[in-house]
Amino acid sequence: MAIALKKKNKDFTYQKRVMDGGACEASAFRVFGFEVAGVSTPLGNYHNIDPHLRAKPEIVRTNDVEGLYWLLCEIIENFSNAQFQRLKAKPLAQFGKEILRNHRAHTKFF
Repeated sequence: MAIALKKKNKDFTYQKRVMDGGACEASAFRVFGFEVAGVSTPLGNYHNIDPHLRAKPEIVRTNDVEGLYWLLCEIIENFSNAQFQRLKAKPLAQFGKEILRNHRAHTKFF
């Protein structure tokens, strides 16, 4: 998608990187057999630590956030009805029920 968007908009920039720092929200979907991908924006001062190991606020560039917006718009515009129907399929419903069941188990004291 990013390559196609770059052809349409010469000002669009992107980076491709394998996120190798651990798990993310997509990990739970992957466990249930879903194909997953992630999008993110480059982040400075990851986990509020600067390169000198001092506490600092996390930062992002406005241009990166704008590029992420345009990429997500491109993905949505090109999302086929067949792909949408797969999202509504039974596995997603089962996943939701499992999340709810786990949530109730952990909040039974409240």
